[in-house]
Amino acid sequence: MLEPLDANALETPFMEEEVFDALVGCNGDKAPGPDGFSMAFWLFAWDFVKADVMGFFKEFYENGKFVKSLNATFLVLANRLKKVVGKVVSKAQGAFVEGRQILDAVLIANEAIDSTLKNNESGILCKLDIEKAYDKVDWNFILTIMKKMGFGEKWIRWIQWWHIHCKFLSDDQWNPYGLFFKAPGGEGSKRRRGPNFPLVAVSGLRINLEKSELIPVGRVESMDDLAGRFWLSVRRRLEKIQRDFLWGGGNLDHKPHLVRWELVCLSKAKGGLGVKSLSLLNKTLLAKWNWRFANEREALWNQVIRGKYGEARGGWCSREVREAHGLGLWKGIRAD
Repeated sequence: MLEPLDANALETPFMEEEVFDALVGCNGDKAPGPDGFSMAFWLFAWDFVKADVMGFFKEFYENGKFVKSLNATFLVLANRLKKVVGKVVSKAQGAFVEGRQILDAVLIANEAIDSTLKNNESGILCKLDIEKAYDKVDWNFILTIMKKMGFGEKWIRWIQWWHIHCKFLSDDQWNPYGLFFKAPGGEGSKRRRGPNFPLVAVSGLRINLEKSELIPVGRVESMDDLAGRFWLSVRRRLEKIQRDFLWGGGNLDHKPHLVRWELVCLSKAKGGLGVKSLSLLNKTLLAKWNWRFANEREALWNQVIRGKYGEARGGWCSREVREAHGLGLWKGIRAD
């Protein structure tokens, strides 16, 4: 539920600074819009056109209408929305929310399966694929939900005006948070049976049964060893491709390697070529998880790890994972 203070912040008059920041965030190399001006022009001529641009935003604020070619309007509101979207989106949603990562869900799912197997429990994974989610959503449903979440009337009118006049596409670059959808077509209201049938029926979404499946959770012998060998083989294969490309003239031909790969991966200042070492890169990425563990205490994945393994004194890291077997990713992260 959105707090009244946050809802009011979404509807405050537009400031020159946030509009300029939105323009800076736009891709200036895109083709000119219907008015013949690219984003690069608005930035270059900002001192001359800012009065007119702010006039556009004032009209949008007062009347709920804007110049369609000025795409920065979308990004200004997206920048406002990203500050509060985490308060109305479930913690289980990993992607498209500032401060969260899509891999968080992978870690949680992996640890859940690991616990299920270790407890000798049976279970089923339900993998659902929503069919063209951006195209099929029911806008009456979206607007009603936004109202229930505490969004203000002015904000909802702005979104409604966009829906009627703009019809955004799912791959629109001004759609970073999935709230600006293309209007649903005639098929959007059709029902299709599925595990989340009530939500599907109300929202207008449809489940793609061809890409959805139920996966039984069973035992796999030596999965821990298999996972380790899999990563090692992938790393070695990628490094081999890099070496063959370097010494084979770009054709991936197998030719003698004139310099040890460790030297090639050194920085140019140390006589190397500055090629990234995949082994060191992997350790760096894993180390970031440990940094996040100490700093993102309220994150869902963090709470899952703390609840499962506990935390060491001071809370900077989890306790050491001592199990000899298992599927948990955190064991490998903690070890490195």
